This record gives sequence, C-alpha cells and structure tokens, in this order.
Amino acid sequence: GHIPKCGGVSFVADLVGRLHLTSCFGRKAVVAKGENWTHAMERGRCNFVNTEQWLGEHGGMVRHFPRPPRVAILVRNPESHVRSQFAHCQTPGNRAKWHLDKAGLHDWVTRWRDAVNGDKSAVASAFKLCHFNPLNMMTTKLCGGYNHNGLKPKHGWSETSCLEKALEEVAAVWHIAPLEKYDQSLCVLG
Repeated sequence: GHIPKCGGVSFVADLVGRLHLTSCFGRKAVVAKGENWTHAMERGRCNFVNTEQWLGEHGGMVRHFPRPPRVAILVRNPESHVRSQFAHCQTPGNRAKWHLDKAGLHDWVTRWRDAVNGDKSAVASAFKLCHFNPLNMMTTKLCGGYNHNGLKPKHGWSETSCLEKALEEVAAVWHIAPLEKYDQSLCVLG
C-alpha cells in the first residue's frame, strides 16, 4: 500500500531492484494501459502492485488480486509527514501544476487549525496552499476514508470508527516499514 509522502515511491523502486519484482499496476508497470493487470498477474507476466487504492469501500485493489496479496506499507513520523506534504506542494512545479498559492508552512497549518475549530472557509483556503489534507492522513488512508476535499473522513465515519478500521487493517498487513527505519526494512524484506 502507498500513503503519500511516506517514502513509498523510493521504497518500491528499491524493493523492485532487490527482489526482482515486475510491476503489474502503478509506476513502471509492464501491463499496457487498458490491459487487464489481473490476467497478466495470473499468467506470471508481473507479480507486484504499487497503489494508494489497496483499501476502500469494497476492498479496493486487493479484491482484484488472483490470490491474497502480502501488503506492506510505509509510515513516518507525523510531524515529518506534514512537513513533507507541504514541501511537496510548494515546489514551483507543483504550485503551477495544481494552481496553488505560494505560502509558508505556518500559514497552511494555521488554516487547518482554523478548520478544525469550525471555520468553514478555512478548508478551501488551506487547499489553495496544498492539495493534501494533513489531518491524520496515515490513519484515514488506512481506514479507506481519506478525504481529498474536506475536513472529516469519507463515508461519514467518525475519527474513532476510522481509527478502529485503520487498526484492523494494520493487524492484517504483512509488513509495516517506518520511514525512519528505511534501510532496516529493506534488509528485512530483501
């Protein structure tokens, strides 16, 4: 599974090289656009998927696998995670790509704080600085409730129910790799 700004793209590149994996879906996939990647996996043409959609309402990508997959996820220190999200958004290329205003981290964090405190205009204002919702992103990605457009988790879930679902998902994951232990996790896996 992939949680944005937790080092997953780099981790996947390193894993693919070390374990000689062939991607079915996501970056550097051997499957042509529009081709059925599950058939390619069944035929042995590929053996690996990197996606943010491994969860979701109906099991996400996992339900399409020809056999149950082993899911590994990268997580990171929450403070570093928020800083990374904002830094990613504020590069000149990404500001232009997503039509974001130039700002400082303090401005963005203040807008999210105001949103949490009930200022309804603050969410839209925060999204003008960075397209990520940093509020418990790792938890909401793990519960399938990450909301790209608002303050609260999708599906009408409370923060408590989202946390419970996230904990269920973590219990079922094959490997959790803290970004701060990147090299050790690579050694464990390959």
